[in-house]
Amino acid sequence: MVRFLENNTLCFHRSWTGKCIYQVHFILENAFYMGSEVWVNRDVNLYKETDDNYDKKLLLFLIENLLLENNTPFPIPSSIPKDYARGALQHSIAGTGNPEIEVFSED
Repeated sequence: MVRFLENNTLCFHRSWTGKCIYQVHFILENAFYMGSEVWVNRDVNLYKETDDNYDKKLLLFLIENLLLENNTPFPIPSSIPKDYARGALQHSIAGTGNPEIEVFSED
């Protein structure tokens, strides 16, 4: 994921395609920036996920790991089989290679 801030909007784009997946919009209140809304790309030709709850978890993962440099578990969608290579899934979605030992699922 490529991330950048532009006009008080934090944008997350797919690194391979350049397509915008998430936008977090901020407003300035009393010298602090507050998140005001989040947009998720729902064009099925660009992003196939449709579960808002999973997108919340994934966006939090991206912010925690890519911006705040924490090591939080990668969220696995409930639709992914238990024997799927979760590290490969994490790398294909987030472009990160954190250990896949500590993950949580939608179950």
